[in-house]
Amino acid sequence: MNEEIIEKLFLRYQQKVFLTNDEILIEMIEKNVSILQTERICSELLSRGVFICDEKPKSDKSSEVQTETEYDAARIDYEKLYAKIIKKEPSLKFLVDYVRKIKPAQRYEVKKLYPQIKSGNNFARNRLFEMNMRSVLRIAYQKATEFNLSLADTVQNGMIGLHVAIDKFDLAKHDNFSGYSSCYISNFINRNKSINESLWLIPAHIKDLHEKVYKYIVSAN
Repeated sequence: MNEEIIEKLFLRYQQKVFLTNDEILIEMIEKNVSILQTERICSELLSRGVFICDEKPKSDKSSEVQTETEYDAARIDYEKLYAKIIKKEPSLKFLVDYVRKIKPAQRYEVKKLYPQIKSGNNFARNRLFEMNMRSVLRIAYQKATEFNLSLADTVQNGMIGLHVAIDKFDLAKHDNFSGYSSCYISNFINRNKSINESLWLIPAHIKDLHEKVYKYIVSAN
């Protein structure tokens, strides 16, 4: 089944020249794909050079002439997102204020940082982690809202996923760290989410199989 899904998504990528995280996740949910299989599928797509983005790119030719210091791949109003996060979880204000001050990823910055990270440069690793922290906040807020989760715990799980993504990322195989890390962030959040902070623990593979009805389960509690 994995090969069938990969070929289907790859064909869609060839037709559109990009894939969004949402359409990949929707495909995984429809096929009842487990977290482990999702990770393998995303890795295979990235190894084929598939461009995975957070949302459909805007057809703005002026972006082609952006300078390196002006580049910011995300086209999201993060100030609105930060306000929503603080309103939902005031204890995260310190973290949000910290992330707000971090300079977004610049064009080709990952390619410049990666060799230094592999050589053990902690400063480069921290830079790659920090400039992707706002993606963790975005995905965590979305997941916490959708499934009625603790936002603080969801953010923590997302940060762990980002750390793992940095460790596993290989520039020779994967061109897009943003798309690659989004898969790991989402997977770690999904793997560790609990229904309304319940003491009941649900195995990850069971959560995957019931992902379609999960939101209705938590809304009923």
